[in-house]
This record gives sequence, C-alpha cells and structure tokens, in this order.
Amino acid sequence: MQIGDVTISAALTWFLGACVAVAAIAKAVEIIKGLFGRGKINSDIKRHEEALTKISADVDKLKKAQSVQCKGMLSLINHQLSGNDVDKLRDARDELLGFLAEG
Repeated sequence: MQIGDVTISAALTWFLGACVAVAAIAKAVEIIKGLFGRGKINSDIKRHEEALTKISADVDKLKKAQSVQCKGMLSLINHQLSGNDVDKLRDARDELLGFLAEG
C-alpha cells in the first residue's frame, strides 16, 4: 500500500525512529539534570548531618541536667526525712554548680 511516493512501512519506520530519538533526548536531559542536581543533594545531606550532631549533643546535655536535678531533689528529700543530711546537700550543690559552670 502506498500514499503518494511513501509506503506505509517507510512512514511507520520514520515514526518509530522519531519516537526513539525523543526518548533518547529525554533520557539525556534526565542524566544531565542528575549530574547537576547531586551537588544540592550532597549539601542538604551535610547540613542534615550537622543538625543531627547538634541535636545529639543537646540531648546528652539534657540527660546530664536531669541527672543533676534528680540528685538534688533526692538530697532534699533525704534531708527532710533525716533532718541532718547536710553532707549530701553540699555534694548536690557542688555538682549543680559544676554543671552550671560548664553551661
């Protein structure tokens, strides 16, 4: 079958060739975008790692603060119960002052 001077098989071949060319160009554009987009991704990853490190340090500091507070409260409770446990109160005070000085 022919349409003018072009056969259907030739037209189909040209059409499939054009589809392959479009697909190849689209893939090339995707690869180029990937090459240039990696820099931003890497900088985002580095920024997130730094934030996680800071958060981890803050959590450790909070744990230490809670420990000092609990020891201080325990010393106060012991003092109230015995009425005479001032050595533990002094130790708790010194530890609290040390922690606050590190701040």
